[in-house]
Amino acid sequence: MSRSLSFLSTKTQKDVNTFSYTSDNAPITNSSPSASVVSTTPSIIPPTTAARNQEQEVKSNVTIEPKPAERKASSQTCIQSSLVSPKTWTSPDGAGTSTRAPSSPLLATPRGGNGGSLPAKETHKGKIFQSLGGHPVGNQAGEPCKSLTKPANSAGGFIGIVNLGLTCYMNSVIQCLSNTPELLLYFHDINIWNPFGSGGDLAKSFAQLLLSLWDKDQTAVAENNLTYCISHDKKKAITPREFMTIITKMASQFAYDGEQDAQEFLDILIDNLHEDLNRVQHKPYIEAPDADGRPAQVVADECWRNHKLRENSYILDIFQGQLQSKIECTVCGMVSMKFDPFTSLSIPLPHHGKNLKTQHGIKRNLTLSDCLSEFTATELLMGDAAWYCKSCNKTQKASKFLRISQLPEVLVLHLKRFRFDGTKINTFVNFPMSDLDLSSFCMSGKANPKESVYDLYAVIHHHSWGGGLCHYSSMARCPNITNTKISDVGWRHFDDKMVTRIRQQEVCTSEAYVLLYHRRHVPTSSNISP
Repeated sequence: MSRSLSFLSTKTQKDVNTFSYTSDNAPITNSSPSASVVSTTPSIIPPTTAARNQEQEVKSNVTIEPKPAERKASSQTCIQSSLVSPKTWTSPDGAGTSTRAPSSPLLATPRGGNGGSLPAKETHKGKIFQSLGGHPVGNQAGEPCKSLTKPANSAGGFIGIVNLGLTCYMNSVIQCLSNTPELLLYFHDINIWNPFGSGGDLAKSFAQLLLSLWDKDQTAVAENNLTYCISHDKKKAITPREFMTIITKMASQFAYDGEQDAQEFLDILIDNLHEDLNRVQHKPYIEAPDADGRPAQVVADECWRNHKLRENSYILDIFQGQLQSKIECTVCGMVSMKFDPFTSLSIPLPHHGKNLKTQHGIKRNLTLSDCLSEFTATELLMGDAAWYCKSCNKTQKASKFLRISQLPEVLVLHLKRFRFDGTKINTFVNFPMSDLDLSSFCMSGKANPKESVYDLYAVIHHHSWGGGLCHYSSMARCPNITNTKISDVGWRHFDDKMVTRIRQQEVCTSEAYVLLYHRRHVPTSSNISP
């Protein structure tokens, strides 16, 4: 995976500072020529009741809109900065508030088994040609297929997503994933061979979303670098109705007309995309290996190989890692090890910022390293949580800790900002924009500093107002695939239909909820391949 994203034109680096979108049915209003078009602080404004009623859209029995016709020069209108598009906040019971679910579990791992899934559609000789937004594609085994329209001249990355009614959580996740370079490359030339899952429908719909978000034909760039000229007959934002219909059939909780959790949606989306694209057609039964006194690294590698025999897709090649859980009896010293795959890690915020005082008695900011240290800290199991020791043949006090035994290419970190009672922790966490070194949190033998450095490329923000109102937006850049410390397209703020160019200094806030880091040294194509 050494090729660069050549279709991300450098022209987007110097396009505009700010532009926004209006709803598809609303008229486009000219802004004052004297108005400033530079916005450095994205604003989030609660919607009014009238706006809520206007924005609500039906989610089911609809499809993604077709690609619009060529822009007519006579219908161009220059759009400048405006307020965030209104969103629907009314809950089904009419209380006017949205319910926020508690934090996600510690780990999010992909499902096993086919769960009554549908087989792939086949034609003669095993070839399949599925339609991807009007573009046929071939199978995963390398069968000949017609190429997708190459986005070599693309100047996209500034396309918003229509809010279908409390779907800001979904929009923020999609925008983050759309800035993952491996996904852009893969879904540009996707080959769907689909033994499990939704019959490929989710992968096809998601691929169409990514292509649309990077389609230069969605917008026409003004020459003066100050405004975006958007024609009346062109889409200002994509409407993911078909995608929403498909994902809600797989995960019915998202069909509920209420605010959902972005981190939970991200985990389920990755899980279902994996099931759609799993290379394993027949999953073998494999017993979990026993340590039997063997070195931890040997057991970890065996568990990883066994897992890949059942769950093996390009999605997991990117997002999946492995976590070691080690328990040791404090009486006899017996050790139990367990290795589990993960696609995201939910890390706690240290309670009341403990152990954060400097030598001068001044309390410093909480850092991401503090949270990771809390996550991997040794825990004493005692009382009701005491561990049953097979050697002692009874419950005993034991120590437990976690370590990363296999690093993913894209590391998803979920900051556990919500308590069990649903109240939010607004503590500011200072996280690095680059050079996040995870070697000290890895299992011994896996702590190679050259392979454990990560660079931030996307953040999901959770905005909360009084009365239970909340909203999600995201910030992302598209990193260069050969050097993730630099960007092919710089930082932008995605708030449903509004997309705003921002500075790097604006990314780290107390509302950061999910962090996406990319490993600095990308493996070769022999290690990760579609």
